[in-house]
Amino acid sequence: MNLIVKYVNSPVAWILALILAGTSAIAFGIVGIGRMDGAFAHGQADFSHGQADLRYIYAAGRCLAHGLSPYDPVSFATCSQEWNLAIGGYVYPPQTAPLGILLAYLSYSWARVLKIGIDLACVVGLAALCAMPPKCPTDLGVSNPAPEAHWLIPALILGNPFTLLVVWMGQTTLIVTACLAGGWVWARRGHVWLGGILIAFGTIKPQFAVLVLLWLLLEQRWKVLTTTAGFALLMSLPEILASGPIVAFTGWLSAISRYYHLNPYNAPGFIRNFGVQNFLATIGFDVPPLLPIGVAATMVLWWHRKRIADPDVLPLLMGLALLFGFSHDYDVSALVLLLPAFWRHLRGRKVEALAAALLMLALFLPQRLFWDTSRIMAPSLQLKDALLVQYRVLVVVVFVVWLTVLATRQLSDLHAVDGGELRTR
Repeated sequence: MNLIVKYVNSPVAWILALILAGTSAIAFGIVGIGRMDGAFAHGQADFSHGQADLRYIYAAGRCLAHGLSPYDPVSFATCSQEWNLAIGGYVYPPQTAPLGILLAYLSYSWARVLKIGIDLACVVGLAALCAMPPKCPTDLGVSNPAPEAHWLIPALILGNPFTLLVVWMGQTTLIVTACLAGGWVWARRGHVWLGGILIAFGTIKPQFAVLVLLWLLLEQRWKVLTTTAGFALLMSLPEILASGPIVAFTGWLSAISRYYHLNPYNAPGFIRNFGVQNFLATIGFDVPPLLPIGVAATMVLWWHRKRIADPDVLPLLMGLALLFGFSHDYDVSALVLLLPAFWRHLRGRKVEALAAALLMLALFLPQRLFWDTSRIMAPSLQLKDALLVQYRVLVVVVFVVWLTVLATRQLSDLHAVDGGELRTR
């Protein structure tokens, strides 16, 4: 234990951790070392692989640049014929259009470079939000004196395997997480326009944004919500112009229906899916989508908001969205928002901090250690095997429950000491 404490308090170790994280980002997130489609997977350097999910947004941008709707299966198949993406289809909401058009104006190789740059910029933004001292009581950061947080939190955000997987796949989880976190922070600082615009960008994954929007609605932050809605509508204009104001959104809903019913990789029990519903399907219990439970849990948090420190609200909402919404395993990268929360609560508590570190390590362990990942569908397993396949869901449940307890306990301690409050409106 003393050796671990000495390491955490060593400036040399902080710098080495950040260097190691940067090296890992290049090796595993950009080059793809060790991945079956990585640059050196076939014995010679080939950097044309990776960013597989970026192709969907790129093809959608092609459609919109030519006045076609990517929600039309024929149009999307035409714009993505070199990749054969018709099975999955395009399901991002209309407000994703500017990103797709921007990427589509470049060659695909340069679009990949740009997307990697955007992801790394989001990592830097998240590191600043999560590791720097807060400028006001509602910020996410870690208060001084906590010099190790300024180095180790960025290292964990950059170097964790879920971040690297998002970068490698070309997914949008980092963009969504950074925009929601930035919008949340700036809205609470009083910068309504900037906060609303950032949250609008965060809605390109609605399942992540819905609980944040619900909380803002309960807080009656009408200016932020109006700005978010207006900017999201403005971002949707290319799709509206391509297919009309009604079909733009009904077409998206139809695409979502096809996405869930025709693509086997989104069915409950798929090994790469995440959340409580998928965990139950793996055991053999077929249940409907559980987002209403996430909404109910958010309402309970709101009812007890005076007992919860404000900087802990967004991490809890993100945890609930992952558990009860639709997500994949790489979306666990959004849980980097929990890092500053646990850092604040557990700093100086050696045993509890070690337990949190071990839980985080369990979250990072490769799934292939416990399960043959070639068996992508895993419904109706025995409980022992199901726990091995989907144990990460239980780890996140522990983290969310634990943070709820810590948040309420800290606020009780603040009241006991000086009667101060750190809470929502």
